[in-house]
Amino acid sequence: MKTKLLCVIALLLFAIQISYADSLSTKDTLIIGTKEAEPFVIKNSDGSLSGMSINLIRDILTDSEIEFKFQQFGSLDKLIQATRDSSVDLSISAISITPERELLIDFSQPYFISSLGIAVLNKNEKTFITQYLDFFSGEFLLVLLGLSILLVIFGVIFWLFEHKKNPDQFGGSFIKGIGSGFWYSVVTLCTVGYGDKAPKTLGGRIVATLFMIKSLVIVSSFTAAITTSLTLGSLGSKVDSKSDLYNVNVGTIISSSSAHYLTENKIKFFGYKSISQALKGLSDGEIDAFVYDRPIISYNINRGEYKNISLLSETFSIQYYGVAMPKGSSLRKKMNVELLDYIDSEAWDKINFFYLGKTID
Repeated sequence: MKTKLLCVIALLLFAIQISYADSLSTKDTLIIGTKEAEPFVIKNSDGSLSGMSINLIRDILTDSEIEFKFQQFGSLDKLIQATRDSSVDLSISAISITPERELLIDFSQPYFISSLGIAVLNKNEKTFITQYLDFFSGEFLLVLLGLSILLVIFGVIFWLFEHKKNPDQFGGSFIKGIGSGFWYSVVTLCTVGYGDKAPKTLGGRIVATLFMIKSLVIVSSFTAAITTSLTLGSLGSKVDSKSDLYNVNVGTIISSSSAHYLTENKIKFFGYKSISQALKGLSDGEIDAFVYDRPIISYNINRGEYKNISLLSETFSIQYYGVAMPKGSSLRKKMNVELLDYIDSEAWDKINFFYLGKTID
């Protein structure tokens, strides 16, 4: 008799536990953690939230008659940590499903397939800073160095011929004499003709004559090299594909999946706290390329605030966005069922078209 009574009590306790666990998804108010990531999470001027991810979770929970409220976080790290320690019941934003995050939290099935993209300055729209840096590019400095070496060589030759018989103009110490020869070479090359210095020896005059003739070729070559360098710099972008990222200044968002990609591929980058800061940095010439989730970059560029920035056509590193939840959450199964139904609906197509200008096939 006592054994039967214990069995009945155990069954009742088990039934109560199941009922209570189920009530978390049907009666209690769920805390939904989120972080601003336009167009998936948009904070409106009145403080309310909208966007693709917000509309999705709001529609699902409203249709299921589940009470909920949003709790906003300032960074993705804080949002994931809150999910990990069960401070929130669900988290939604533009959260990529990664193996590293799967070790900390659970995810629903993906509701959006994204990829990484690269934003660069438009090829013919450069800031004063970038134009200035283009002028003093590596090609320019290399040509300038070569020309300087040539002028020093001719300066030494003039000094060798002139310093004994023409000490007034090329005499003095070795350094002073070489300096005089260098100065005469520069004046002759530029065809300025100050007349403050002139060779008097036969050898000096022969070298000067040859140098004057050679100067025509030198000046033409120097001008062509600088013009080519500046023209290519203004017509071409430093970044045409992801393979160029190794040779330029790259920016991305701290602790994002794009930061993980860059680190994994040993590409150095500067970390920004927000996409607005990163795009401003790109616009101002702080960085040459901004790597981040392609739909988020595209949405922010299309808003028109950064007209001097464009998005490369190349896509890489596929990203899957999912709803995050604490490990072992009882909501996971129900959320997956609801997501399967919702992402196949006309409502989801309308949301995609409204924010991205396209539907999901």
